[in-house]
Amino acid sequence: MQHFADEYFVCAQDHVLHHRQNAVGKRFAQAEADLERHVASLADDQVLGLDDPAWAQQVMAEIEVPPPALDVGAAEGICEGAITVDCAGAPGISYSTTERGGSVLRDGNRLRLVVPGVNIALLASSLPSGGTGRRVDIHDDRLERTYEWPQVRSAEELEADIEAVLRELEHGCEQIATQVRERNEKLASRVLTLVEERRQKILAAQSFVGGLRLPIRPRTEASGLPPFRWTGFG
Repeated sequence: MQHFADEYFVCAQDHVLHHRQNAVGKRFAQAEADLERHVASLADDQVLGLDDPAWAQQVMAEIEVPPPALDVGAAEGICEGAITVDCAGAPGISYSTTERGGSVLRDGNRLRLVVPGVNIALLASSLPSGGTGRRVDIHDDRLERTYEWPQVRSAEELEADIEAVLRELEHGCEQIATQVRERNEKLASRVLTLVEERRQKILAAQSFVGGLRLPIRPRTEASGLPPFRWTGFG
């Protein structure tokens, strides 16, 4: 069920913490695809000569997904002035017979809530508890939530919604950051698994070729490890 303010009195293009969102899953799927391509691009002799822990650490330095963080304590509200709010359909708003079926215009104010943070796009992910999330605009270094609030609804109601949103954002961000850290640990293990799988295939192929009576020489390969190429979300 959508929150009252989100449905009627918040203007925003995005959502965070919505049960249908999966920014974390998509980010890690891209990271693993990039990792698989990188391991496949290594020459056979490079794979056989790798110092696995050192190489894995180098790769993870490039591919590790930084967790999101919000500074809820630094949140601020910016008053953008008096406006007229169309309250048609909103509960708790009385209207005259001439307004029935049309616009219900009331004096109001526009207020923008700004919450600074980093890696905020990952908050477009679902939580274990599900939910319809909150309407916001996602920027690189902050979330913004713009209220167009009619004066016939109390300032206490507005303040209560802001406080609830900040609590939900803080709690949700902590949960998603934990998910990211756990998946980074799994990704680090996947790095070692992929290179070991590739090594075993190379050794199996060499064993097979070594059993042939025909003289065999290896193909000439460029020396040096190719750079890791991250094609992620930018």
